Amino acid sequence: MRLLDRYLLREMIVPFFVGTVSLVLMFQINTYIFVGKNFNTDNIPFKAILQYILYLTPSFMRMTLPVGTALATSLAMTRIARESELVAMRGAGIRVLRVIRPVAMFGIAVAALSFYTVERVAPVATARAKSIGIQFGLVGGLTSFKSNAFISLGKYSASFGSVDRSPDDKLRIVDVILVSRPRPGETEFIQAKDATYDRGLWTFRESFIRRFKGENLVQWRPIGDFIVNEKVVVDQVMGGGTDPEEQTLEKVRETIASGKRLRQD
Repeated sequence: MRLLDRYLLREMIVPFFVGTVSLVLMFQINTYIFVGKNFNTDNIPFKAILQYILYLTPSFMRMTLPVGTALATSLAMTRIARESELVAMRGAGIRVLRVIRPVAMFGIAVAALSFYTVERVAPVATARAKSIGIQFGLVGGLTSFKSNAFISLGKYSASFGSVDRSPDDKLRIVDVILVSRPRPGETEFIQAKDATYDRGLWTFRESFIRRFKGENLVQWRPIGDFIVNEKVVVDQVMGGGTDPEEQTLEKVRETIASGKRLRQD
């Protein structure tokens, strides 16, 4: 029976590679045409364009691998049926499900390869392609933080005047307002001159508190520096950044959990 498995796999290997490579080339050529039509390539090194397309290729694989598998399966099964080889196999006592088994195993193997490509290879390569695209103006950079927009930080609703991001994913924040409702009818405002965010810790400096009961100010006092422990995904605070194609499954889950904490859609 192993002879049957090897025979059917040989029938699928060639159309699989031909179909997958052909589709990848189509995506690469389409990307090159898009760059040529929408950007002035005289100011972009040809090597940079090739690198940009090469780093995007793993992200194409999530679409081309399933199509290549479908093409290989259909061509292999059609050929053995057309030339009566399937009839001969059944005449030898081989069940149809037994004939399909190597095809199913081939599909499972390609699915595992596709998952590994999407989970491990594509995020790193797509991030590198985006970096090259930003450097040469092929794609836009990070969306800047929107001022006067509120996010949820524990019991506070926070509004930031401006936010800068450092390469190590720390945030430098200027002009902070935190709002909470400690008791019914009371509103608490905390204003900080600046703040930083580093791996889950928000540090607010030179802060003072105002507490209102209804329309009356009942408390005002400086409180100095204080810390809020609330881990978030930095790209969500910045209002843009990492695309799903650049994220592993673990990163996607972290982004979803952070979005729920920030009460985002």
